Amino acid sequence: MSGFFPWFWSFCLWLLTGYGERPAYLFIWALGIISTVAVVYAEWFPFVVPAPKHGYADFWYLSSQVFFGKGLSVTFQTIGLSIVQLGEFGCGLVLIALLIASITRKLSP
Repeated sequence: MSGFFPWFWSFCLWLLTGYGERPAYLFIWALGIISTVAVVYAEWFPFVVPAPKHGYADFWYLSSQVFFGKGLSVTFQTIGLSIVQLGEFGCGLVLIALLIASITRKLSP
């Protein structure tokens, strides 16, 4: 493990998961990303929730669906919305893969 790039990769993993691979850190990161993107949806793209009166919970629910890959919005009405949704989905893929890897690593003998 000599050199900058192995150290930097280890540092990035530490930022995501803490010392070792702890699933709790991944859960906290997932909640943070979902909550942050829900605010982005509410402020910049309020049209993604079709209800006449929508609150933060509606945007949070939409954000969690996008994060876990259950469904993107039916139509990408703007390029900005598609970039935000694909970015959130990509973060979700990475964090869920890390979660599965960390749990299987903890359970393996």
